[in-house]
This record gives sequence, C-alpha cells and structure tokens, in this order.
Amino acid sequence: MDLVEGVGESSSPPRSFGSFTGSEIVNDVFNRLVENGNEEAINHPEFRDQLEAHFNRLPSSYALDISLDRVEDVLLHQKLLGLAKDPENRPVFHVRLLENFWTRADADDGDQQELVEVLVPSHARNQEVGFEPCSKLEDLNLEVGRNSVAKERVNLEGESSKRANVPDVPIHEVIFSAIDKPKLLSQLSALLSDIDLNIREAHVFSTTDGYSLDVFVVDGWPFQETEALHEAMEKAISRSEGSWSGSSHSMSAVEKALATPANFVDAEIDRRLLKIGERLASGSNGDLYRGEYLGQEVAVKILRSEHLNESLEDEFAHEVAMLR
Repeated sequence: MDLVEGVGESSSPPRSFGSFTGSEIVNDVFNRLVENGNEEAINHPEFRDQLEAHFNRLPSSYALDISLDRVEDVLLHQKLLGLAKDPENRPVFHVRLLENFWTRADADDGDQQELVEVLVPSHARNQEVGFEPCSKLEDLNLEVGRNSVAKERVNLEGESSKRANVPDVPIHEVIFSAIDKPKLLSQLSALLSDIDLNIREAHVFSTTDGYSLDVFVVDGWPFQETEALHEAMEKAISRSEGSWSGSSHSMSAVEKALATPANFVDAEIDRRLLKIGERLASGSNGDLYRGEYLGQEVAVKILRSEHLNESLEDEFAHEVAMLR
C-alpha cells in the first residue's frame, strides 16, 4: 500500500525546536498549518487533539526531526500510520524525490568520493546543519563501501557556478509504516537493497501502540521520476510477501488486540484495592497516573468525560487488550 509520490525535502532538517515541551511542539505545528491554510487544521475542531495524539504515540526524537518549514510531513506520517492498521496494506510505503539534494562522483583520485550539497533557507545559514546517525543502524550489519559519503558540506555561499558542473544523482526518500517487530529494520534494509538502493540516512520510530515509522534517504535510483521506483518497490514487497505480518497466517499481539471488540462491561478491577499515586503525564483527553494494585505497580489512565466518545473508547479498549 502506498500514497501518491511527490517531491520533498530531507527528513533531517536543521533542528527547529531547541529546548521544547511536547505541547509547545504541537502548538507550533498546529499554528503553522493554520498559517499555511491547511483545511483540516482550520475546519475541524478535533484536529488539534488528533495532532497531539500523534506526537504522544511517538518518541520525543520524532519531534526533533520535524521542521516548521515542512509541517505537512506530519500529516503524511499520520496517514501512513493510519493505513498501516489494515493488515492488507502492510507495509505501507511512500516515495518521493528530495529536490534539495544532489551528489557527484569525484574520480580525480584513487578513492571514489561523493560531494553532497544541501540548500538551506537564508535564515538558517548561521545554524549548524548536521545529520545524526540512527543508533538502530548497527542492527543492519551494513558495510561502508566505496560509494559511502566521504565528504559532506553545506553550500552556504550559493556558488551556482559549481552546481552547473555537478551531474545530478537523484536522492529519494522512502517512508515505511508497518507493525513493529524484531528485525524489521533489517528486513526493510534488505528490501531497499533488493532494488539496488543505498541507505544514506535512516530515522526509525516506534509508536506506543506497536507500529513503526521508518524514514530512509537513499540513492542508487538513476531517475528523478518516482513511478518506476514505486513499481520496483511493489515488486520487491511482493517477492517477500510471506514475511510481512499482513500476509502471514499468524496474528501479532497488536493485530489480536486491534481485532478485539471494545467491551466496557468487563469489570476485572476492584476499585477499592486500587491506589492511585502521582500523575505521570497529562493529555487533552485524560491523565496518566502511577498506581498500585494487589501489590503490583501499575499505570492508571483516566479519561475526561467531556472528551469521551466511541472512537476514544475503542482506542482505550485496544490499549487494554494489548496489555493483557
């Protein structure tokens, strides 16, 4: 399953938020979407809560990868994660050309090198622009070959004369969403390798409800257009169809939980034995507390009645089912 391909920018922007809190990031992203005229943000009162829920289910490192200049990427990630809930769609993927990247092979000396130039907005030219390696890349057991990036630099002077002499080598972004499971990163990297793509960057995020959002920046595809790349990706996935949870006869724990109907008639907790302690987190729909039940430390989630609806009840029931 995929979304329409497009042209975008790197998922490794200059860090925009600095010192931040979760609510501040959500506010900044929401306000920028409103400024950009996004219809969902303007016309749907529940959109702000949905945006907060999206950030809450992802690690804090995800927020650091979001640039206020590209807040629409958040909406793309939301859609991909939503589509991944259907087993028939997995893995969901999206491909696009990164228009602000280009490379060239430098064969002047014995070692093949690549020059990477990155266009940055004028207001960011005094900021440090860096690419953080993903710690999970160690699991890939990838060798650093001669086609690895030997030099990286930011073109801060706008030397257009150099650009004219640099033959384009397209850089693409591939985003996957699927059920999170052991060795998923290795499986996705093998999928990219199957169509001769080289991983330049990888950003891997696991959600609190058992899904994975994986963003790869790759080279190796010789064309800027993405239609053929999309078709090659579909064929590679079909060749490994049996290894994806959506094609497997066995259901994962998350799938079983999602298939469990919401049932609030279930009364397994004796409230008299439940001790509620300090509040750990607070969201727009409820609060999370530390608690104790029958001598065991537990987490207690209390939903606010004014925000209670059928969708929220189903989501809460599935969370409970996954913990059983």
